[in-house]
Amino acid sequence: METTFDYLVVGGGSAGCALAGRLADSGSDSVAVLETGGHDHHVLVSTPAGCAAMLPRAGSHNYGYRTVPQPGLNGRRGYQPRGRGLGGSSSLNAMIYTRGTPSDYDGWATAGCDGWAWDDVLPLTCRTCARLIHLASALSRRPSRPAIAAMTISMAWIRKALAGTR
Repeated sequence: METTFDYLVVGGGSAGCALAGRLADSGSDSVAVLETGGHDHHVLVSTPAGCAAMLPRAGSHNYGYRTVPQPGLNGRRGYQPRGRGLGGSSSLNAMIYTRGTPSDYDGWATAGCDGWAWDDVLPLTCRTCARLIHLASALSRRPSRPAIAAMTISMAWIRKALAGTR
């Protein structure tokens, strides 16, 4: 069976999945994501402490690359964990989410990165926060998952951000 797509995204890491999602948002284009790893529905990925088990060695969710010998390490090779599968290296990050400060983004825009000022990325940040809040709410209602107690992102923060009060 031959299948054609309007877009082929190579790599199902964070950027690849975000790109595929944005391309598919139109509803009129077909998108395929090519990823060498598998899905990320594994207890080691969905549990924050799971990264401790995945990081030390290569496996089904971690390529576990080694660097070339490093002069600053007296010729030793460094270890570079890299995610394998949907979510990419974000699947190895202990489920930690952080965003930059407004001055970080404004500095990038000043340095010539058009479209990266705080006011440019704020709508996307708010959209991400709203999705995280929705996900946290859904997960806390599932009896098989513990309630998420440390959710620091709030709808009040989103409203303040949209109103221009940071």
